[in-house]
Amino acid sequence: MQRLAGSSVDLFTDELSNLEHGQLQFMAQRLPAFLPGSTTVQVPTSSCPADGASCADEADKASAGNENVPSNLPARPSSADNMGNKKKRAPAPRRYVMNDELSSLSAYMTARLSLEKVNAAVDDAATMAEGVAHMLATARARGKMATHDRKRAQMLMVNVAGKEGVKGHHWFMEQDMKSANILRPDKTGKSLLTVLRHLGRLHELRLSVEGSMQPVYTVQ
Repeated sequence: MQRLAGSSVDLFTDELSNLEHGQLQFMAQRLPAFLPGSTTVQVPTSSCPADGASCADEADKASAGNENVPSNLPARPSSADNMGNKKKRAPAPRRYVMNDELSSLSAYMTARLSLEKVNAAVDDAATMAEGVAHMLATARARGKMATHDRKRAQMLMVNVAGKEGVKGHHWFMEQDMKSANILRPDKTGKSLLTVLRHLGRLHELRLSVEGSMQPVYTVQ
């Protein structure tokens, strides 16, 4: 009887011990990671692994993950670049004259006019037309310019620039020829104008400008 009683006591003690151990494990699993009064553990902010691997290895893995992303994508143009491209105007045509073209004209028309002079006049026409275009663009943009140039630009925008046959072309007027090198408003200059018109390098229109009919030359 004493042995049976002792065995029962031992069995009860083992069950009680197992129950207490299970309760302790249950409580340990549900304790918060931080308790007031305990030592604060500093968590490293670095993304480097803690197992001894280097950050370079992690960077290599990241770059390997992006290997399908092209690295040479063209840079998107800024709004300032777009605006600059929109405002940029093409240069005036410079269609130089060939010797056989000049020879095909009547002798009275080409008297004392060499091929060099004719092509210099082509350059003059393009330069003057580009100057007019620049003046009008500056006036539209309210850029800095002399008062008389601004007044003339405003007058030309009203009376000439938007007219049929002129709009969309590079053009100049007799007043612009005063500053030309060879295509000046004199006898030689008028002969050169005649030659360039016959060869299709210039087209002449007559428009009413401030009450008078004036020639306007568009560069072709």
